[in-house]
Amino acid sequence: MGNAIPGRAVPGAATPGSPGPVTVLTPFAAPPALPAPSVPFFPAGYQPTEADFFEWWYLNARFEQCRVVFRARQTATENMVPVTGTPAQIEYDTVDEDSWGGWSPSTFSYLPPVSGMYQVTVTSWTTALPANAMLVPYLLGTYSLRGAVIPGSPAHNAGAAAQFTVYLVAGQSAVAGGVAILNAVTAVTTSVVSGQRSSIEIEWLSL
Repeated sequence: MGNAIPGRAVPGAATPGSPGPVTVLTPFAAPPALPAPSVPFFPAGYQPTEADFFEWWYLNARFEQCRVVFRARQTATENMVPVTGTPAQIEYDTVDEDSWGGWSPSTFSYLPPVSGMYQVTVTSWTTALPANAMLVPYLLGTYSLRGAVIPGSPAHNAGAAAQFTVYLVAGQSAVAGGVAILNAVTAVTTSVVSGQRSSIEIEWLSL
């Protein structure tokens, strides 16, 4: 083959400054063939109807645009809040909005019809707290989350609000409002005084 000429490549030989003979890689095996597309099977005489599109698209799109999907207040019957610090579930008796029927009046909780991220605002009001006692709003149900601790006053009713962002699974994750008191020597009740009533608001954020 003769000597290599500088600057000129010779097949199968190394030229000065080259990394050496070229190694030929074995090609990868061809990927398996994907199944051929097929036409979905529908029973004879069946085709999507207006009702199908109403359920598949319209209801879901409307739910995502409504945002606030539930609101309720406690206006008639108080709940006892124990001195132990254990949160008491608030039994809301006045439903102001329930667009999709997620409220259960027997369990006083909301079960969402669509999975996604929700923001739940719990406002808790009680009668006047004992001296040095503190009020804590809670999110109860599938979760047990505590809001900020607010010092109360023995001179007037006590109120506090907290927002909770949670992921709820349709038909599985129930949420409810609650309230607890800390450092109390006597129990109190929730307040049903106009303008000082416990409430809950649930807003859909995203999938």
